[in-house]
Amino acid sequence: MSTDINAAKVTDFEPLRNEKLKLQAGEQDLELELIEAVNIGKAHGDRRQPFSVLFRCEGQQEPLPQGTYPIEHAKLGRVELFLVPLGPDKEGMQYEAVFA
Repeated sequence: MSTDINAAKVTDFEPLRNEKLKLQAGEQDLELELIEAVNIGKAHGDRRQPFSVLFRCEGQQEPLPQGTYPIEHAKLGRVELFLVPLGPDKEGMQYEAVFA
């Protein structure tokens, strides 16, 4: 996938499902697992189809603040994603990035 996140599509993230990505939050590095990449609407005109990507930080119960964080993966490269904490599940904190 290109590191041009503005041109990203759900198909760029689907192959990374269940893979680990590195998130840098200030002085700490966290490991996120990509658990879902799904389309959430219809494309309009020449705009891409909106989609969301769901991540989990295993074992984490206190969320990071909503904001933009650098994410790294060997296939993805380094990208900046706006993450919204969704709350914990039984395995850790969940975060969502929405691409409209």
